[in-house]
Amino acid sequence: MKRKGIIIGILIGLVGICFMPLSQNIDIVLDGKEYRIGNSEYEEDRTIEIQGKYKDYLFRDDTFEGKINIGGYNFLDKYDETNFTVVDEVASLRYYGVDQGRTIITSFGAMAFSNNFKEVLICVDEPASESSSKSWTSENGLFIVAPATNHELDLLLAKKLSKKSDWLSGVKWK
Repeated sequence: MKRKGIIIGILIGLVGICFMPLSQNIDIVLDGKEYRIGNSEYEEDRTIEIQGKYKDYLFRDDTFEGKINIGGYNFLDKYDETNFTVVDEVASLRYYGVDQGRTIITSFGAMAFSNNFKEVLICVDEPASESSSKSWTSENGLFIVAPATNHELDLLLAKKLSKKSDWLSGVKWK
C-alpha cells in the first residue's frame, strides 16, 4: 500500500511538472537595423531593449510579460508593459498602458526570435492606405533585425528567423 502511494505521488508530481512553465528572466539590449523590403536605400539604426519574464510551456503557448523598447519609436514610452503569446513561433507585439484612467492597447507588429532573444526579427505594422487599421505587407513592409551587422547578413538573419513561421516563411527578404 505504501509503494502504491509513493507511485501515485510521483505520477502527480510528474504531471504537475509538465504543466509548469520553464521561466527565464530576459534582460538584453540589441543593436539592430530597420529596413524596408524592396528599398535597399532605406536603413535606420534601432536599439531593442527587452526586459521581462519568458515562460516556456510544454503543453500550451509560451508567454512573455515585461517591456520591449524599440529606439526611434517614442510613442512606446507611454506603455507600461508588453505582453505576448507565442503562436506558430511568432509573437504579436501588444503594448498595454493607462491613459486618463482607461486601458489602452496598441499593436506594434509581429516578432520572431531565437532562444533567449539573442536574435530578433520584428515586422512593423504601418497604417493601411484604405483604412485606419495597421498591418504589415511582405511587398514593402518595414522590418527590424537584431543584432545587425550589414545589410546582406541582416537579410540572411531575417530569412532564418522567418522560417520558424508559416506566415513569414514565404517572404522574399530583399
